[in-house]
Amino acid sequence: TEALHVIDVNSGNKSTSEVDQEATALSVNKEAAVEIARQLRLRNIGGVIVVDFIDMDSHRDKIKLLEHFNNSLKGDKARPQIAQLSELG
Repeated sequence: TEALHVIDVNSGNKSTSEVDQEATALSVNKEAAVEIARQLRLRNIGGVIVVDFIDMDSHRDKIKLLEHFNNSLKGDKARPQIAQLSELG
């Protein structure tokens, strides 16, 4: 059945040593996007999937993340559709 899945992305302790928090957030979010795409394919997860990425202030970084996520999902035969990031991230 189709379902709603929610994924919350957190940085943990290993990534907080970078000085620039925006760079850290983008880096962790990109890494999470690749793993999320992999897990969706591996586990054949469908339905509505909400991903709560780490908040980023830069609009340019948000666009980079969406492009990266789209590229990560290209190999999926299910042809997932990604909506824009909301104000909530």
